[in-house]
Amino acid sequence: MARLRRRPRRPDDAGRQRVPVRPPLVLGGRPDRRLIDGYLGYTNNQPIELRNRGFEIEEMLLAGVGFPLVGQTYVTTQENIGRNREKVKAFLRAEIRGWKDVLADPELAARVTVEEYGRDLGLDPGITLTACRTGNELILDGDPAQHILALPEETAAANVRAARAGGLDLGVEELFDLGPIREVYEEDPALALNA
Repeated sequence: MARLRRRPRRPDDAGRQRVPVRPPLVLGGRPDRRLIDGYLGYTNNQPIELRNRGFEIEEMLLAGVGFPLVGQTYVTTQENIGRNREKVKAFLRAEIRGWKDVLADPELAARVTVEEYGRDLGLDPGITLTACRTGNELILDGDPAQHILALPEETAAANVRAARAGGLDLGVEELFDLGPIREVYEEDPALALNA
């Protein structure tokens, strides 16, 4: 980032390229055949795969440079929340339990992912384990009272400010419906990380 600040760029200085889900493909497959200089991707798994293939890369989180965005969001309609609120909450409970299991035992999570749920995907066990551990670091925020998937009001507001900076005119209540996740934790306090 310091180099970018010293040498400001205009939008026409850079080109855009649609990329496949697997980053090594857009990077030419090998470190000596790199096709691009920058890549916007998922920090929990794609850098791991790139490093495993010999690419020397640097990472930065957008939040680290003043552009906070929630990740791994769940999108549905207000109509669905209204008609199927209990099903939405059941889904959120299951997601929370799954993430708590990954946090508690990333080795087991990686093994089950590779050997059972992703058995036909050709997943690399080492990369999958590293991805589980990296995901755990991203999930844990250091707050002993943290609730997985919960979005604190100040974080929601920061996301809206970032969206507004990008030209979207909306409010927290238009972007997020935090009611179901709050109800899940009110109804089942044992889902909290340190419960």
